[in-house]
Amino acid sequence: MRSKKFCAVKALFCLLSLADGAVAQSFEAAAIKVSNAPAGSSNWSSDEVTTTITNETLRGLIQDAFDVRSFSLSGPDWLDSLHFDINAKMQPGSTSAGRNLMMQALLKERFGLVVHHELKTIQGYALVIAKNGFKLKAVEDVGGHRSGSGNGKLSAQRMSMERFADRLARQLDQPVSDMTDLKGVFNIELTYQNPRNHDDSRPSIFTALQEQLGLKLEARKVPVDIVVVDHVERTPTEN
Repeated sequence: MRSKKFCAVKALFCLLSLADGAVAQSFEAAAIKVSNAPAGSSNWSSDEVTTTITNETLRGLIQDAFDVRSFSLSGPDWLDSLHFDINAKMQPGSTSAGRNLMMQALLKERFGLVVHHELKTIQGYALVIAKNGFKLKAVEDVGGHRSGSGNGKLSAQRMSMERFADRLARQLDQPVSDMTDLKGVFNIELTYQNPRNHDDSRPSIFTALQEQLGLKLEARKVPVDIVVVDHVERTPTEN
């Protein structure tokens, strides 16, 4: 019998599929050109009315538009070989979610992007409570959540376990499903070994989770909503 969590993810997948056909928000104006910068570096910046993107791959643009990680996007390999610069203007007061919808609309209008969603069970991790017990206490959910990470440190205020699992997925670039059944939000401080620094003596992220938070990542297959690229043009229509 399928778990309640799997059914809930399937329901979300259905809603997302319906939403893809209902994207109506668009940038007020957007200029797209092929990037001449060397491959390997990209930059994103935005304020209340402008989003500027330089030297981003087409794959990166699609991932951002649909807010998915690399393991959640299925498309042709050449998506990584095309780099673009984008300068787009939004209406003042636009939210990050609204900007994502605008980016989806832009990719559909200018690149002819067509996608669909597939719910697949793939290898990843389940976030569960470790044998030594969960070590944090829930805090009052007031003021919104904040988070930051880098150089082997992850810090978050008022974060739910579902959001924390997503942050771990970003760090590991593998799917992580929250299966702790922990309710509420938590202040989280996690320090772990930077995988790029071989001289870093801190524990691995797997060990750090157990020792510092009382959580554990168990390797198992988890349900993941996959965005599948059905069609996309290599060259955008003219500005």
